[in-house]
Amino acid sequence: MVLLLLAIIVCLMAKSQVNIPFQEVNYEAHYHCGLINVMIAHARVTLSKEGENFNATFNGNTIPWGGRVYCVSDTLSALFTPGKPYSRETVTYVNGWYMKPHENVFASSFDRSNPANYKNIKGQGDLSASDKTMEAIHISAFMLGLFEYYREIDFENMKAGDRIVIPVAVEGGAGESVTITYNGKSSAESGGFRHQTYSTVFEFTYGGVPSGYPVNTEVSVDSRLPVVMSTDLAIGKVELFLI
Repeated sequence: MVLLLLAIIVCLMAKSQVNIPFQEVNYEAHYHCGLINVMIAHARVTLSKEGENFNATFNGNTIPWGGRVYCVSDTLSALFTPGKPYSRETVTYVNGWYMKPHENVFASSFDRSNPANYKNIKGQGDLSASDKTMEAIHISAFMLGLFEYYREIDFENMKAGDRIVIPVAVEGGAGESVTITYNGKSSAESGGFRHQTYSTVFEFTYGGVPSGYPVNTEVSVDSRLPVVMSTDLAIGKVELFLI
């Protein structure tokens, strides 16, 4: 479930209609297990919003590992319609891709269109991937919507322990939801800086059932961007740091 973080984020005011110019945010992923503490991957998130139309992408790749580079690529397009107590999210397009090539995925010789080189959450592609892997890709695609919610949630008027359950409507599909728990103000170090943060935990459903992988998230008070995201796995702990 490393991919949950690689692949694998109240009151909403009128500011939910404010446009977001194209923005690019970069993260590093670290893996911890006992004395092991290594940087294992890079990830890039792009965001933009015009009126109600929100678009985000996630691209992550591991460092070369045994001659391979493991990659995920997610796209989310959604409408955020103002409402109370928070905006309604209607997903108009979502897809997540998993690639496990034998060569660098960024090399010119790698053919992204070859079905043997990928699998996505729409069932396309022939690459062998476990159900758990594709569940992680699915959740990470929906996770992109958190970059909008964290911008709008009125954390200042919340108290530690407050929870928000946000329904996520999917055009032509079953609905899902994300539960966000607020744990109060804190601070976190990322990219060589100490950030004042709102400490939160989020968990998505998958097929209407909680995923079982809650993700701890430190959200910058100033930028409202997630600066640290972490989850505990059976094989260790994985963290994403804003750089």
